[in-house]
Amino acid sequence: MAFTGRLRELMKKYGKVALGVHLSVSFASITGFYVAIKNNVDVESVFERVGLSSGQRRRNRTAELAASSGGALALAILCNKALFPVRVPITIALTPPIARFLARRNLLKNHRLLRLPDRPRSRPNLRLPSLPPPARPPAPPQAGAEKMIVCVAVVGHQNNPLYLQSFTEADDALKLHHIVHCSLDVVDERVNNPKKSGPTLNETFLGMLYPTENYKVYGYLTNTKVKFLMVTTDLDVKDADVRSFFRRFHAAYVDAVSNPFHVPGKKITSKAFAERVSGIVKSFGPVTTG
Repeated sequence: MAFTGRLRELMKKYGKVALGVHLSVSFASITGFYVAIKNNVDVESVFERVGLSSGQRRRNRTAELAASSGGALALAILCNKALFPVRVPITIALTPPIARFLARRNLLKNHRLLRLPDRPRSRPNLRLPSLPPPARPPAPPQAGAEKMIVCVAVVGHQNNPLYLQSFTEADDALKLHHIVHCSLDVVDERVNNPKKSGPTLNETFLGMLYPTENYKVYGYLTNTKVKFLMVTTDLDVKDADVRSFFRRFHAAYVDAVSNPFHVPGKKITSKAFAERVSGIVKSFGPVTTG
């Protein structure tokens, strides 16, 4: 009864695998006994040596049953039945490793043996989508580039651009143009609200308009409402230096628009004016034209 109970527990735990192992052991046992009986091996003496006996064997009918192939098979089945106490431990010993082997080879599907912690499963090699590299922050101004002008602009009284030029090696011209555009809003606010602007509006020099982390924007307004803008990386620039720059910039503009071939209100395309402005910018501080 003890062997029967252990076999039932094995069947409940491993199911078809335990049943298959048990039948395979029985088939091997019957086949071995059949071959032995057909070769005139004294099976009864073998059982007596290992301490197994049964009432059926005491009848001493081995010779009669082995007289035919059918008798030999029947005797082999009886011998296999007598080996039940031996076959059960063999089945219990073989079933777990066979079940684990089948689970590793994915031959057992939808079976709880696949969840046994016999072998840790390797995680799938998931590849995340590549992310773009983070944007580099703008480089701070170098010590040798103080008083560096990175952009200048001339804007008409209707906020139409007449001249716009950047002076920098970096690919940040669009950013500088955006800074200039934002500064125009400050100029318009000061022009439309003279009370808030104070004495600044009484002068052509508007002072600092738009400070950022790395730049400062200064403005200059003529009597004809033409705006001059300058973007510099010198965060400690003096107003006197900026005033001097705008006076020279304004003078170059007056000479350019005094040209009889210049159409008022149109963009300034004169190469002589561009070269003169570049010279004024270079004299203000170290600069690299881009």
